[in-house]
Amino acid sequence: MPALVIREVAHWLADRGGQVVAGTTPPALERAVEGVVRPRRFLSRDLAALDVHDLVIASIDAFPPGADFTLAALVATLADAQAGLLVAGLPPREAASDLAPYQAADSLACPLLAIPYATDLAALARALSDYLGECERGTERLVRDVQGALSRASRDDPALSSLVAACAAVTGLTCVVEDEHHVLLTLALPPTAPYAEATVTAALASYAARRTIRPATPAGSGEDIPIQRRLPGNLARAVIPVLAGETVCAYLALLGADDAVTPRTVALLWRIAPQFSSAIQQVQAQLVTPRRSAAADLSALLTAAHPAPELVRRAADQHIDLAAPTVVALAQPCVPADHWLAERSAQLAEALPPYWATTWHEALALLLPVARATDDALAHLLPLLAGDRSPVAIAVGLGRPASGLPGIQQSLRDAEQALRAAVRLPDRRVVRFADLGVLRLILPLHAADAAALADFCQDTLAPLIRADTHHDDALLGTLEAYFAANGNLTEAARRLKLHRNTLMYRLHRITDLLGTPLDDPDLRLALQLALKIHRLAP
Repeated sequence: MPALVIREVAHWLADRGGQVVAGTTPPALERAVEGVVRPRRFLSRDLAALDVHDLVIASIDAFPPGADFTLAALVATLADAQAGLLVAGLPPREAASDLAPYQAADSLACPLLAIPYATDLAALARALSDYLGECERGTERLVRDVQGALSRASRDDPALSSLVAACAAVTGLTCVVEDEHHVLLTLALPPTAPYAEATVTAALASYAARRTIRPATPAGSGEDIPIQRRLPGNLARAVIPVLAGETVCAYLALLGADDAVTPRTVALLWRIAPQFSSAIQQVQAQLVTPRRSAAADLSALLTAAHPAPELVRRAADQHIDLAAPTVVALAQPCVPADHWLAERSAQLAEALPPYWATTWHEALALLLPVARATDDALAHLLPLLAGDRSPVAIAVGLGRPASGLPGIQQSLRDAEQALRAAVRLPDRRVVRFADLGVLRLILPLHAADAAALADFCQDTLAPLIRADTHHDDALLGTLEAYFAANGNLTEAARRLKLHRNTLMYRLHRITDLLGTPLDDPDLRLALQLALKIHRLAP
């Protein structure tokens, strides 16, 4: 078990004038320090025999100008195996005449520390060794205390929640157990936690916490430590997999302030994990439910028909991480098409990679990772939606990217509104909610909204609608083209394929029917909104 890490050694050295001057690239400061050594000479063949995770102590006098073995070479030699290098008399970077050692330390993530030249290095090495021993004994005491608390809790109440609470109480850190999909099973805060449970759950749900962690082993340390830092709430956590045989069945974590989570925390987790295994498996056995189809799982997600952990678990079964941004897409034929829903659902499930889809009223709902909702990705999806045999025209509405269950629900509502626009706008068959603009205000959500919008449209456009006696919307089309051209008569005439004089005649007739010139800004706004409502009417 690692005794210390470089960041803790640097803190200990600060009272003695020491500091880290280079090599802080992550995970450099997390390198384990398990021993201290002062080599008599600096030769590659001798340094190769040093123990892994030793902190090497040297004096700047060992590297005079022109020496065959330079300080930069020593940094390169120590980078792979040792914890770091402490040099007495090493100047700060800004005062150094040779930057090579600093640059080597930065590029190799090898911590380079400095201590004042006058420091008694022999006494420093003894003091640091004593400190390492004291910390190691303290860590072993903590392991015994936690193991004892878990044993007592298991005898009194073998429930997983009881074990987690006991672990949190002894370590002073929040103890968390998640299933194999990183879905929260239970957590417990220590009695003196300076943060609320909501802060912890937000940190666990963040993308920073859910990103892939490099696997570790019980002996893992140094660069191979599963520690996540800079989580929301200024928290950090150490997390390890809990194994059932050779299969990961859960994740056990300790979470707290950044300086309280170290490789020793990881080592502690490996030592106590076996005491959690049985309780975790009992909880998971109670969560086993009969498997449903992928379509049924997505339907449950969209309707929020089950508790949140169960819905997150079902999404993970479909390889969807709800903590990452996803998009709800709704698609339906522009005209009724028999058997379209059933055929497309089956075809999408068999596509490579498969799409997670289900029926949603008269539409087909899909949950897409953001990468599969780009214009290029949709170009591959649309032919699948249209069908190979007798393809049909498809309207698609896309919600805004969102994460988490509330975000998915909002993206669904967005997609419903975008789909209504796509169905009614023949020139825009794929509509993103983010591109609706003012249409967001005039797409009816309820019957009462539709009636109010229809009344506004009728009141505003009634004279023009009555005047278009042949039902060809000549005057309405003229007004639309005029507004689309921003009042440019030549451009409007080109769009309508009319002579400019004909356009002028129609505009004069429109102003006569309305009884107000078109340069009135309030009238122009009302007319443009009414025209959009008229075009969106079913």
